[in-house]
Amino acid sequence: NGLSQPIITVNDGFKIMLANRASLAFTRQSSITDMVGQICHQRMYKRDARCVWCMVERVRSTGEPTQVNVLLGEPGAERHLDVTFFPIFDVNHNLVEVAEFVSDKTEVVEMAASIAKFKDKMREFKKARIEDMNEITEVKKAYQDLTTEHERVVDRNGKMLKVIERLVSEDKARELLNVRTELMEVRNKLYRSTEMI
Repeated sequence: NGLSQPIITVNDGFKIMLANRASLAFTRQSSITDMVGQICHQRMYKRDARCVWCMVERVRSTGEPTQVNVLLGEPGAERHLDVTFFPIFDVNHNLVEVAEFVSDKTEVVEMAASIAKFKDKMREFKKARIEDMNEITEVKKAYQDLTTEHERVVDRNGKMLKVIERLVSEDKARELLNVRTELMEVRNKLYRSTEMI
């Protein structure tokens, strides 16, 4: 009764000979007398026929312990069990009973499934983050390309502006020279006209 997992012993007719208190909780029985003398598969697993995973006969024939993993119950309410069968010998080394030790691994299996789902979600999240980072990298590259092109256009426009300024200033200089030349000609004409008068 010190074990927290169910353990029973069965005879060669699959009748339960001994059961601990944990087997009561496992089967939802109220008394050990509800267990002892009952057929194993009917009381422990609520089955009419012998369990397909039952290893009692194998242990009886080999004298060796064995373990099976069992999925029991309806979808959504399954229980994951590790069932270990081992022989019990009398003082003359005759196999008299087989013990069945049940370890409920449902929480462990559910936790493992939860961890696997979490890992999948993390992979999806990482993938999305990497895609976001790739997109940011592409945007940065496009921005850098745009900045480079902008600098090139600004530089080209600056050069064109200098050329235009030069052309404009050369036109003004020509115009100024033309005006000066005309002014000189007008002075000369005035000077000649005053001499004539």
